[in-house]
Amino acid sequence: MASAKQIKARKLFAKRVKRGDFRKAISKTKKALPKTVPKNEIEMVKTENEFYQEYKKLGGKKSRAKYKNLLNEFYDHTLDIFTGGEQSRYSTRNEALYGFKKSAKIDWKEVDRIFDSVDNIHAYT
Repeated sequence: MASAKQIKARKLFAKRVKRGDFRKAISKTKKALPKTVPKNEIEMVKTENEFYQEYKKLGGKKSRAKYKNLLNEFYDHTLDIFTGGEQSRYSTRNEALYGFKKSAKIDWKEVDRIFDSVDNIHAYT
């Protein structure tokens, strides 16, 4: 059973991740929570860092916080149709990408950068 100190540390970790302070979340977690933070949470933060680094390599200009917001919106619009084939919101993948583009108010080049930043690290489809 987790102690009050461990629970507090987990909440701080989650807040840092939500704010986009990935480096702080990982560095402080390694010192404060070597055994209490589930390994998959740390791996998720590392993966998001890799996505952002790939985005920058592809020519992206957005800050880490803006990229994280766009990435979450990208997942919201495309995850079902791309990974599960569910057509609950969109009937095609192109419609999902267009919906994301319209919602995020970005151009097609930026849509491609965000998609490629994820797809180049881990296959999205």
